[in-house]
Amino acid sequence: MDGPSESEEAYRMGWSWLIWAGGGVVLLAAGFGSALAPRLRDRRRARRIAWSTARAAISSATISRDAAAVPVPEADRLLARAELIAADRGGDAAAHSAIEHARQADQLWRLATDEQPTPVRRQQPDQPWRDATGNQPTPGGREPAGDREPAGDREASGDREASGG
Repeated sequence: MDGPSESEEAYRMGWSWLIWAGGGVVLLAAGFGSALAPRLRDRRRARRIAWSTARAAISSATISRDAAAVPVPEADRLLARAELIAADRGGDAAAHSAIEHARQADQLWRLATDEQPTPVRRQQPDQPWRDATGNQPTPGGREPAGDREPAGDREASGDREASGG
């Protein structure tokens, strides 16, 4: 017995090549995975940002619609289209389309609001402005220091007046 037989040698060589081929496939898959993972993560992030921007644009347009003094049918149609696109939840292109529709609707409502004259509230000379509680505001938002006595002094001065002293 001077060495392994030919069949044993072929058997070992077959396993050796199979192990090398498997290692090569694993390395190739790892290379593709390491290159593809950041791209997929960036694509998901970009989609989330686009839909977040679309929802913000739709909200802004809704606020402008609520603040508008007159109805604007074209803006209503654009906002409805943007909300429909947002409800279907597509990709980046759908998000950008929803953003564009919502921004156009917002712009139309803002233009309609700017064209309407805003009523000017003027101060009547005999009725000064009052705050929400009905009090007349003072400069700086503070009450003058000399108008009120502290609560303890008020009781003491009332006792003195009642006793005559």
